Amino acid sequence: NHVIHDSRLRRLVEHVKAAMKGDAQYSQMFLRIAAATPVDDHLTEKMSNAAETQLFEIVNTQRLQTFIFLTLGTLIAMTVSVLQPIGFSILGAILQISNLSHFKSWPVVWARSG
Repeated sequence: NHVIHDSRLRRLVEHVKAAMKGDAQYSQMFLRIAAATPVDDHLTEKMSNAAETQLFEIVNTQRLQTFIFLTLGTLIAMTVSVLQPIGFSILGAILQISNLSHFKSWPVVWARSG
């Protein structure tokens, strides 16, 4: 799971870094032309590194929030006595529906099921 998400994250980071470098270079060129400010050679690298760090932090924050939400949801589902019978009855109904003989043949003959 981490291999898939980390490779996607790496591609996203490279895309954001490239976009940030382009924006920084364009901004420096504009400032050079409009205000005659000197060009900082390290600014593009600093901005792309900052964008990479920010992107990793956003992803890690979302992963942490998802983990906390799932943990709290599981604890609530396990401790609230009303939710367990409701959950088991819904799962039982889904299992019974999926085990019907009409769904095991293809195509489904809907006239026989009614």
